[in-house]
Amino acid sequence: MKRINLFFATLPTIVLMNGLVFAQDTTLTVTAVGNVGIGTTNPSQKLDVVGSIAVSGTVDGVDVSGFKADYDNHRSNYFQFGDLNFGPATVSSTGTRLNTTAGTHSFTKSHNDTKLEVYVNSRFSVGTISGASGVEFYIRIDLTPAAYETRGSILTSNTSDFQSLYAVFQNIPAGSHTVSIWGQAQPSGSASSVVVDPGGWGGKIIVKESR
Repeated sequence: MKRINLFFATLPTIVLMNGLVFAQDTTLTVTAVGNVGIGTTNPSQKLDVVGSIAVSGTVDGVDVSGFKADYDNHRSNYFQFGDLNFGPATVSSTGTRLNTTAGTHSFTKSHNDTKLEVYVNSRFSVGTISGASGVEFYIRIDLTPAAYETRGSILTSNTSDFQSLYAVFQNIPAGSHTVSIWGQAQPSGSASSVVVDPGGWGGKIIVKESR
């Protein structure tokens, strides 16, 4: 394969050749198949650049000037919480918050146009189930229900079991919010001595803010 190497020595000004502008101390490689390399003598694409590129304006009609700032502003943010055991609670068929200290698991959402994904991985235990088929477990941001969710459940009394809960929240504004775990007797009745992370074995809540 034929290759043309153009070497530009240090010059006091910019060199203009065939409509292209080359800065000082620049090596440009053009291969026989038309690949152009900047900072590389073996370009594998039509334009192969080794190094940083600054763009102001449009590429193929698309304004890319703000891409980097947009990316920086929408990188994922993560928040992790432990200490889920707040002692036993009695849950009703209307739902009961299990991490009962308000504001304990709080975080700050950075942007208005991002979603929140919440993961809970922990053991749960239930004492006596009365007049119910079981206890469901789910996640709330403040008091807002999830747009999409995977709930957990325990169906028998005096049972301890590992649960993985997942929820997606949309249209949550930027600012301070609290994530909470709820239990609900289904379809009616109640359950006593319901505990998140019994024994304190390291149950976690992870909140992910992403675009």
